[in-house]
Amino acid sequence: MQRRLWAAVVVAMLALAAVGSLTLGHSQEKAAHRGVHEAAANDAGLDDVTAFAVLPPSEIARRAKIEMKALKAVHYRGFMVVGGDKMALTGGVDGQRHCQIRLGAVGAAMRVRRVSDAYFVRFDREVLIEHPELMGKSGRASESLIEILSGKWWKAPVDSVPEFRGMCSLHSHKSFVGAIVKSLSLTTVRGDVARVAGRMAVALVPTQGYGELWVAATGKHRVVRASDGVGNDSIDVVLAGFDRPVKVTVPPYRMIPGFATV
Repeated sequence: MQRRLWAAVVVAMLALAAVGSLTLGHSQEKAAHRGVHEAAANDAGLDDVTAFAVLPPSEIARRAKIEMKALKAVHYRGFMVVGGDKMALTGGVDGQRHCQIRLGAVGAAMRVRRVSDAYFVRFDREVLIEHPELMGKSGRASESLIEILSGKWWKAPVDSVPEFRGMCSLHSHKSFVGAIVKSLSLTTVRGDVARVAGRMAVALVPTQGYGELWVAATGKHRVVRASDGVGNDSIDVVLAGFDRPVKVTVPPYRMIPGFATV
């Protein structure tokens, strides 16, 4: 039972581990940005934006890659659609081994925190009710495990779930930022210009990885938006709070039954 209980955590968190691996094509919102280049040209003081936008895609990607590799921290918000279920996604990670992720709606969310080398997870009851497959096939066992898991913080057995290290690391190849850097290495096509979170940005369309990456056209040329996929499997996230530390506290927690203290 203990192993099955932890399997519930693993399966649910794999949805987040897949953030950097969607390869379903261009963003469904591509059409919404048509014509914005002309609108951007009418804004005052955008000569530098125009100059940046006409650079070869490889040069825009090169600059963005340098900036993303130099990040000390990043915060993000947006949504994921997994199997047709749309879920809000917010989080932050820094180079001091601090991380927090929230996926889902109010009252129906899953959360992850990392404080140094300790990981903590929490499921709202509604998540486990809506996804009984996470608890195993036995109805009685499912009810029991729902009662055990829901609404409580659990300290996670790190060695049992290497996915945590990827999701809650800043620059590992399995991390959110790592996936973006990899996509920048394969970017060849430039898209439009538009405002993203108050900043002018240029869209790049990688040949692999994320379907669309928006790079800030002024200041530090960081990726300010990443999106990919259509229909039942997609992601659209805005990045901000660059180099701002992630403030995370150790929650009151319980040890998962059957595992030694991490």
